[in-house]
Amino acid sequence: MNGDVLCAIAGDWVRGHGLSPFLVGIFAVDKINSSNYNLCYITIIINREIHMPPKAKITKEMVLDAAFEVTRARGAENVNARTVAQKLSCSTQPVMYHFAKIEDLKRAVYQKVDQFHTEYLMNIKPQEDVLAGIGLNYIRFAVEEPNLFRFLFQSGFVAENSVSQMMDSEGLTPVLSAMQEAMGFAMEQTKRIFLTLSVFTHGYASLIANNGFAYDEETVRTHLENAFRGALLAAQEDTK
Repeated sequence: MNGDVLCAIAGDWVRGHGLSPFLVGIFAVDKINSSNYNLCYITIIINREIHMPPKAKITKEMVLDAAFEVTRARGAENVNARTVAQKLSCSTQPVMYHFAKIEDLKRAVYQKVDQFHTEYLMNIKPQEDVLAGIGLNYIRFAVEEPNLFRFLFQSGFVAENSVSQMMDSEGLTPVLSAMQEAMGFAMEQTKRIFLTLSVFTHGYASLIANNGFAYDEETVRTHLENAFRGALLAAQEDTK
């Protein structure tokens, strides 16, 4: 077949099928620079264009989810553009496009972990007492998600600067509300009881997350019940 005719046919076919201008450019250059055309080459190029899957768009949420998983598996200290890009099977460019600074990405991951932690605490087993369930879940979180626990409480990303700010934080609202409803106390009393219990449970959870202590749930439950009785008595004494 005449080269000019072949180029015209192929070029029209490419345009008619809405394929890339790059292919049309190939045919135009071929027409100018050569009078010999390789039908097989043109066919291969066309087929490659037709069957090439569209490039996946890496969204900000995808980057955040990938960074969360890196934190969960390897710790926040291993979150960087390269490790997140590897998780997404892409270059580092989309990561840096959405988060110019890795510090910004880590802060976003921290908020995601904080929300995940609150939901974990509130996922109480149907047969379990609310107060015991929240306390045990706090410690279970350290057992099952040690990297997330350390990032949440030992990374320096905590937004609150005092215990009072922590108690008034939005993330604690559902936890405190559930405890208040279960005990029937005023919110201030509930906060005092929660603070006492949180010191106990956090110490227990930290020992497990940082030192790999064995987790014996029945032993922990007994200690937690004792701590709750002490906190309850102290709160009742304060109201006299």
